[in-house]
Amino acid sequence: MNELDKYHDPMTGQEIVNMQIPPEQSDEATSDMVAGILRRWYIVLLIFLIVCGIGLPAIWLTVEPVYSVTGAIKIAPILADILSGEQDRGEISNYESFKNTQAEKIRSNTVVQRVADDLVDKNLSFFDKEPTDLVSKWKRKLLGPQAKLEPAMKLKKAIVEDGTILVGADRRDELIKIGMESTNIGEAKQIVDSFIRAYMEIEVVSSDEGENRNLAILENRRDILYERIENDRQTIYQLGQEYGSVA
Repeated sequence: MNELDKYHDPMTGQEIVNMQIPPEQSDEATSDMVAGILRRWYIVLLIFLIVCGIGLPAIWLTVEPVYSVTGAIKIAPILADILSGEQDRGEISNYESFKNTQAEKIRSNTVVQRVADDLVDKNLSFFDKEPTDLVSKWKRKLLGPQAKLEPAMKLKKAIVEDGTILVGADRRDELIKIGMESTNIGEAKQIVDSFIRAYMEIEVVSSDEGENRNLAILENRRDILYERIENDRQTIYQLGQEYGSVA
């Protein structure tokens, strides 16, 4: 117990940690890549030409061209009153309002239905083809195939929702323009012409009815005047009998 062993505590050494961040290698790698591309520029150019030569014609053949067809109806600003014979004053505000009213009439259900009846037997692909825009495709995928629309509803949808058929009065002239965008220019012409014919037919019928009403008014006025003339004759005759004739 009297012998003591000397205890030697090992000294703790200090370790130096190198906190220096090694330099990034990305710039050097990028430079090497760019240099490699520049050395083989002819290969890159050849690949680019091949992709363009194959891709561009494929895109050109895949995308169908869209044609725009426009028809117009002229609305005369000055009309004569059939009763008075005087010309309408034709203020700009009233004339513009009248043109807008006629444009609304072209978009009306009556005209649209007449157009549908005119085109229903023409076997137009417009009434059978589904819209190819991205929104319509997603709707068909999410909701499934939709029921086929009637021709009149298809036309109304093209006017109100799709905007492929446009009807509007132009403030710069006397025209109401009917336009349509379609990949089939022949069908677009048929549809635009049908709208013009339908409007003109309805307007002619309406004009004839208006003329008939005016003629009825004129005939009524004529009968009233004849009756007044006959009464005046009777009065003059009675006065002549009572007081004698006046030379």
